[in-house]
Amino acid sequence: MKVGKVFFGILTALTLGLMGGILLAPRKGSKTRKDILDTGEDYTERFKNNFDGFLKNLTKKVKNISYNAKETVSKDKDKHEQAQRASANSLP
Repeated sequence: MKVGKVFFGILTALTLGLMGGILLAPRKGSKTRKDILDTGEDYTERFKNNFDGFLKNLTKKVKNISYNAKETVSKDKDKHEQAQRASANSLP
């Protein structure tokens, strides 16, 4: 049996079990739906906050790398110009 078929079977069984549990729950459907919606909103908010933090961190790192690259290029450019001047001065 292929892994894909096994995974699909497990996913299908899990989905059906979850749906059956929700439908047969002892609470009113409206209460269950509200709880599901609230939980979904909580997960969405947490994901958004984590993603925003990730983007801020990534932006800070990219800016730092960009700054360091510009500094390195500037230093290397100065060294190159000094070497050119020294070379030009050493010619007869």
